[in-house]
Amino acid sequence: MPSDASFDRDPESVRGAKRAFEALFKPGNYYSETVDQPSYTAAFDLDEARRNSPSFDKFYREVERLTAP
Repeated sequence: MPSDASFDRDPESVRGAKRAFEALFKPGNYYSETVDQPSYTAAFDLDEARRNSPSFDKFYREVERLTAP
């Protein structure tokens, strides 16, 4: 993926997120779940995701609630 790739849409409004993600790649490059997913997962910013996606924030809070001692 290009280092200057950006996604300016509301993440809550996206349907077909995988297709929107793949559209960020330069022509001729592609996304392979089995090859690329570990590095994207490692770079995933939970705090940013929570700030930008109310539904993800709700999911996160529910997981915290369910796993609290």
